[in-house]
Amino acid sequence: MYTDYANFYLGFINQFVIAIFMTVLYLNNRKRLPSLRFWTISLYLQSLGHLAAFLCFSFSPPFYIVAYYFFYMGLCTFIGKKVKSTPTIAIVLAISVINQLIYLNELSAYARFVHALTVIALLVILLKELRNAVKKPHWYNHTLNLTQILVVVIIFIFMMRLFMFTRILITKNTFLLSTSFFFPLTHLLYLLALLGLNLSIIFLLNEKMQFDFLTYAKEKKKVVEDLRILASKDFVTQLDNRYSMEDRFNKTLSSVTKESSDYILMVDVDHFKNINDSFGHETGDIVLYQIGVILSRHIKKGEQVGRWGGDEFALTIRCEDTDDLKDRIRSIIEEVRQFDWVEMSKEDSLSVTVSIGVCPITKGFTRREILQKVDNYLYDAKMNGRNQARGPSITII
Repeated sequence: MYTDYANFYLGFINQFVIAIFMTVLYLNNRKRLPSLRFWTISLYLQSLGHLAAFLCFSFSPPFYIVAYYFFYMGLCTFIGKKVKSTPTIAIVLAISVINQLIYLNELSAYARFVHALTVIALLVILLKELRNAVKKPHWYNHTLNLTQILVVVIIFIFMMRLFMFTRILITKNTFLLSTSFFFPLTHLLYLLALLGLNLSIIFLLNEKMQFDFLTYAKEKKKVVEDLRILASKDFVTQLDNRYSMEDRFNKTLSSVTKESSDYILMVDVDHFKNINDSFGHETGDIVLYQIGVILSRHIKKGEQVGRWGGDEFALTIRCEDTDDLKDRIRSIIEEVRQFDWVEMSKEDSLSVTVSIGVCPITKGFTRREILQKVDNYLYDAKMNGRNQARGPSITII
């Protein structure tokens, strides 16, 4: 009877070491990589098959056959394909039992023929799943292509062995089983291809963990960005909130020079409490949102607009001269005044105006002093009849 003890021993050591490595990997990633369970079982079965062949060749075939089935299950789990495992396992185990019975009857050539044929059938099914998996673009396609090549190599090796077993059965020359150099050589090639196959799985798992890590990093970055936006944006108007506006105002103040022509505008919706009381808070929110839209249309690159709080908005703008400043403020007041609030809100008597306080952002003044000044100018605009703007040497009605 043909036995290749050196190959079986090397195969056992090789598969057992990889199986231990996969076990550690599985224990740490069982939830994230469910396919590891099947591949780990497959490796242990391969190890037991080589050990059984080393001790007594007749006990090894069932381990090899079932090992390939679990390898197939691991691949299907990895690519997300559902497989009804129970009937398939029953068929594979039945083939293994029949093959084992043939070995016990010492019909070695027949048993090896059945074993080779069964392995080829399982590998062809595995190859089909691999080919289907790489048809769609995936991050793991390159590794699966390598796996395909190795599976094809193993199929070719088993087909050569199948051809030799067929020849022995036809010629009844069983002496070739123990004397031909063909069997040790193909077994060694098989072990090398099997090692490559198992390493390709390790590469695949490594790519999967890297992909998951990058995905997690991207998701975390997106969550952080979403939180940043939520922390800096006003929910109703979708403009910058006060925290964000104060931060930008501080940056503008720190960079201002004597030659700068930066201004801060504080805009207040006139009689906003009456709008809320008369038409409801939903209409009030609509008014605030539309005021934000109007103000945003009057902002140039590098300028800011945001909701300061309640019914107040703040703008930081840069103008060429006082006339440019007045023209821009006048256009804001006119657009708010002439906007069709009735059509937008469906409220027949709704009209909206704004009052504006204006103050230059001047070097040498603190943030508190500038905000106090612009608040005072806004107060003047409201006390003098609203629907107007007030500032140093500025009165726009």
